[in-house]
Amino acid sequence: MFLLKIYGAFLVLLALCGGVSSQAVTCSVLANGEFLRPGLNETTAGPSRDRNDSNFITGTGSRTLICIVTVNGSDSTAPSLQWNRNGGALTIPDGAEACSASVSQYATVKNIGAGRWNASLVFCSTARSNAGVYNLVRNGSATVASVHLYAAPTLTTSPVNKDYSFGENIAVHCVVTGYPMPNITWLRVGQPIVKAPRYNFTQMVTSGKAGVLTTVQGTMHINNGQYEDRNKGAFTCTASSALPSYASDQASVTSPPFLVRVRDPLGALWPFLGILVQGLILLAFLHYDKRQRLAKNMVFKPNMGYSSSDADIAEASKLNKHSSGTRPTAVSETDGLSARRESASETKVAV
Repeated sequence: MFLLKIYGAFLVLLALCGGVSSQAVTCSVLANGEFLRPGLNETTAGPSRDRNDSNFITGTGSRTLICIVTVNGSDSTAPSLQWNRNGGALTIPDGAEACSASVSQYATVKNIGAGRWNASLVFCSTARSNAGVYNLVRNGSATVASVHLYAAPTLTTSPVNKDYSFGENIAVHCVVTGYPMPNITWLRVGQPIVKAPRYNFTQMVTSGKAGVLTTVQGTMHINNGQYEDRNKGAFTCTASSALPSYASDQASVTSPPFLVRVRDPLGALWPFLGILVQGLILLAFLHYDKRQRLAKNMVFKPNMGYSSSDADIAEASKLNKHSSGTRPTAVSETDGLSARRESASETKVAV
């Protein structure tokens, strides 16, 4: 009775045509016993929207696909109506009319009067795997209606940052599921990548087929990877499906940005060059330190100038020790210069 009240409020019967084979069909989708609000997976009250649009996004909870088939009002013979999924048979328990632990879906065909027949397919609970096109078939062959349960595209495998060798042939994968079959495009810094000699794109179905939930793998091929593939910005992959206009906000999904990190062709040399530079710096420091130590330990010998030999330094220390009794000190450059000047003066006087 609940469904009858809903039909009376929302469904518009089409004009009847003469003959037993003539029919008109109006289909709708219910979620948890209420009409879906298009694109939002919500229940709503009141005839604020057209309920004859059968394209609704799948969500949680139960789903009921309902088609009202109108035939010649004078014919009370039940039409032979059956449901299939994209032409494939559904597993439906015979005689089931309610959900239970052993019944996850069932179908009924009921006469609701005035030549109208209610053909319903009920999913006690739905998942993305239920997405697809469901056909109502009369007399085993003639499709009288098709109802779609859409699944928005969802990424199951997203590309990540990865290192590659210079010149390597690179393949990056993006895997997505959805119904209708998603299409994958590749972008760089938000702009579509144009197919070029080094860039090529392929797409293949890894599970499912047209008319049901499909898994698609898209691949971006980069031949002869170059350093420019690394330093010109991040890549993304976008999957989109042809959903109805009211669900346009759910029609596409984009992966997080990722980098194709092609190694610098000279990258192997950088560690060696770093060690070489460190060695040169160390040698320069040692050389400077040696010169400083030599300057501090030089002694001045009359008529010979400065000397840094160990023997001369030892002799100067010995003389200083015996003559002054003080701690021998190295002759600074200033003291040595003064001594040289004094020696030169004495030489001139003597001459």
